[in-house]
Amino acid sequence: TILFVPPMRVPRTTSGKIQRRKAKLMYENNEFRTILSTYHRKEITNDFIGSINSENSLKEYIVKLFASQLGISEENIALEEPFMEMGINSMMSLYIRDSLDKVVSKPVQATDLFNYNTINTLTNYLWNKENEAIKISSEEVPSKAVEENIDDLSEEELLTLLLNELKN
Repeated sequence: TILFVPPMRVPRTTSGKIQRRKAKLMYENNEFRTILSTYHRKEITNDFIGSINSENSLKEYIVKLFASQLGISEENIALEEPFMEMGINSMMSLYIRDSLDKVVSKPVQATDLFNYNTINTLTNYLWNKENEAIKISSEEVPSKAVEENIDDLSEEELLTLLLNELKN
């Protein structure tokens, strides 16, 4: 939970730093008389886990995530509007990233939400990343070519090579 209190109500040192212990005690003792608002992270169920089998179902899940975090209906989510303009803050983006990590096989980096900052671009990126992982894991990497160009291989190709060697 995040509390928003009026300016100059949080105890500070003479150098302007927040006195965390004193602020905690004030909160525990209900000494903050005016609280402007509170923020509680909205949870959505992960009914989608295992059911994302197309780019459209991934997009639908992402739209639900954003709508739940913003507290608006899914119809009001603009697919081409940058996340910051939608009102997504850093706390919300971390929750969204954690939720996406549960439904895609490849880890979602915190920077992905900034580099692919619309619903459409994020969906496209994540879907292509998923399909690339499936494609690489199902392909056999020729061992002679690998020995000559091992430095040029991606992490996925190296992992596939290692797994193949361990099987043999």
